[in-house]
Amino acid sequence: MLVESLGASQFYLAFIITIPLLAAVQGLLKKKDQIINVLIVLMSFGFLVLLRNLTSLLFICIVWAVLIVRLIIANDYNKAFLAIMFGGIILSLSSQVPMIQDRMQFIQKTTDFDIETIITKNRYTYTKNTLEHRMLIDYLAINIVQESLPFGLGTGDVQDRLNKEYATVGFKSGIKLKYNTHNQYLEEFLKTGLLGGVAFLILLGCLCGRINWSDYYYPYILLFFIAGCFFESYLNRQHGVFILGFIIPYFLNSETPQK
Repeated sequence: MLVESLGASQFYLAFIITIPLLAAVQGLLKKKDQIINVLIVLMSFGFLVLLRNLTSLLFICIVWAVLIVRLIIANDYNKAFLAIMFGGIILSLSSQVPMIQDRMQFIQKTTDFDIETIITKNRYTYTKNTLEHRMLIDYLAINIVQESLPFGLGTGDVQDRLNKEYATVGFKSGIKLKYNTHNQYLEEFLKTGLLGGVAFLILLGCLCGRINWSDYYYPYILLFFIAGCFFESYLNRQHGVFILGFIIPYFLNSETPQK
């Protein structure tokens, strides 16, 4: 209900929740305001659980794992052990939440990886398996990319072509809800072909080249965005443009000393 009311994808909300979560973890590692920071961590994970977005939870786990590796490399074993223990407790508690258990069981029982089976299932019923939806959309989008190279479809024709492909294969949910690609990389190649797709990859490569692992926020936030682009067309909405155009540059320039 919250997502529909705001008109924003769960991935946008999960991205924003990551920032106070990182701040709270940093406070715990520095032993500052521990009670408040523990509450922020619990509340942040609570919001992610309420979203029931397993991919976002996976991203958070990856961010947490990178943090632990950084602590181990820095020979800060006490903090690494603390992070492992605290993360383990949070994950154990999260896995016991009924809505998360139901979601995991649903995905496990209903997911197929054969594209013809997925097409058949989605032709005859409105399925609720978003993982299969994304696999089917990616399959259709990749075929369109191959047909439209090297120049792409144009910035205004992508959704129309996707809708046409949904109708061709009888993708009921896609026809009704007019899904976008849910993949920013494919979106760029669809819109402007090799020029736009390669330019987007170069941009992300340049941002990765600016990573300084002594920084705290920027590496995690950038990696979250890069991973999220595989599952969401971030730049289709102002929320995503704000993340790439303001939040990521803000942390880059605020953490990295200017020469």
